Amino acid sequence: MFFNPSHNKLLQNAKRIFIAYSGGIDSHVLLHNVVQNRTAFPKSEIVAIHIDHEIYPDSKKWSLHCRKICQKLGVKIIIKKIAVKKKLQKGQSIEEVARTLRYQAFASSLKKGDVLLSAHHSTDQAETLLLQLLRGAGVKGLAAMPAVSKLGDGTLIRPLLDCSRQDLETYAKKHSLNWIEDQSNADTKFARNYLRQKIIPALKKYWPSAEKTLTRVTIHAAEASNILEELAVLDYEKIQGSKKNLLSQKKLKLLSEARQRNVLRYAIHSLGFSMPSSAKMQDIQKNILESRYDKTPLVAWGEAEMRRYGDDIYILKSSKKISFKPILWKNLNKPLVLPDSIGILHCENCSEKTAKALKNKISVRWRTGAESIKIPKRNGTHSLKKLLQEWRIPPWQRTKIPLIYYGDKIIEIVGYACSEYKVETRLIASLHFYVRAGLVSAPTVPNAICCGVSRSSCILRGVSKAV
Repeated sequence: MFFNPSHNKLLQNAKRIFIAYSGGIDSHVLLHNVVQNRTAFPKSEIVAIHIDHEIYPDSKKWSLHCRKICQKLGVKIIIKKIAVKKKLQKGQSIEEVARTLRYQAFASSLKKGDVLLSAHHSTDQAETLLLQLLRGAGVKGLAAMPAVSKLGDGTLIRPLLDCSRQDLETYAKKHSLNWIEDQSNADTKFARNYLRQKIIPALKKYWPSAEKTLTRVTIHAAEASNILEELAVLDYEKIQGSKKNLLSQKKLKLLSEARQRNVLRYAIHSLGFSMPSSAKMQDIQKNILESRYDKTPLVAWGEAEMRRYGDDIYILKSSKKISFKPILWKNLNKPLVLPDSIGILHCENCSEKTAKALKNKISVRWRTGAESIKIPKRNGTHSLKKLLQEWRIPPWQRTKIPLIYYGDKIIEIVGYACSEYKVETRLIASLHFYVRAGLVSAPTVPNAICCGVSRSSCILRGVSKAV
């Protein structure tokens, strides 16, 4: 059996053991070996999972082949289709997009207690290291593929990393396995195939143990990466901003530039975003950390962006500036779905009689720049712009705060304040508006007046916390 003893506990406790099964020699060897040793996992259901990328014309035949092999082995198989070409955008690598979608499909299948086995071996590990070197990766990238990692709600294990491709070929021939030869593996226009077909064989002619040596490099890199992550965790605790998931510019600047980059990468990764390039990281250090306090700098990469407002640094999902249209709220007792994943707007303390009286009279609008409101217990009328500045609401969040109108009068800035007119108007005075089920949460505003309702219950979900 190929399995590392350190993996036994995870496997024996697994509810289901999935095998990533492409139909090729590597995954067939893994599947066959697991089935041959299924008595070692008496509590686990064994399931093969095949991903049809729909890239090549023969993909349906490959799926059929995998189904037949699994029937022969007495193993359940799940076949998932992912339309890679439809998701491919200009400038993207089809290999990278296919890999991302494949792992998303795997992750969506895993529940808590499930394990996915992948057939990556030492030759794959050596290829991955070389690819990362040629991309200029840091130590985390040079650590290549970990033997055990989290995937979705389950665990991904690569039990064959200590085995070479030759070991698997020997096993396959010994057991007369019937596998698919993926035509794409011979296409050297793909970087990994070029390394596999041209570079690694040349290296092994001069350095016969090159594969093992390169694998050893990944182990050293993984150790270094773990140490850097431990340091990042300590630094991350020291640089917290005014709220959760926000970072402090002043505290970050107390660190050396190398430690700044290290902890920023940790924070970005922790929030699930892709890493910025070295050039983008330099932009972050120059613009986010070094620009004047009264500036609101922005650096964007991929699907992420980093912004700063005052001392707080936000790491967010990229968003385009959108102008929202007013929404007529016909029935206050029916929650209203707000645009751009802001959340769902609710109205409490609204009787059927009140809802009927207010039918088609309440609307939700958004800041345009000229709004003003008179707040209870404060002298005069205040512009919305000045209030949002006073409450320290970052500029990019201000257009996403719902404004409740009764006719043409603004009666509430949801989550922050209501108008004096609302308090004095019997029909609407008791109404409480709030947003739930948004992506993010609003801050507690020190000077906000929430119409007699506690601030915590008046929180707006959808406008403030870094995602």
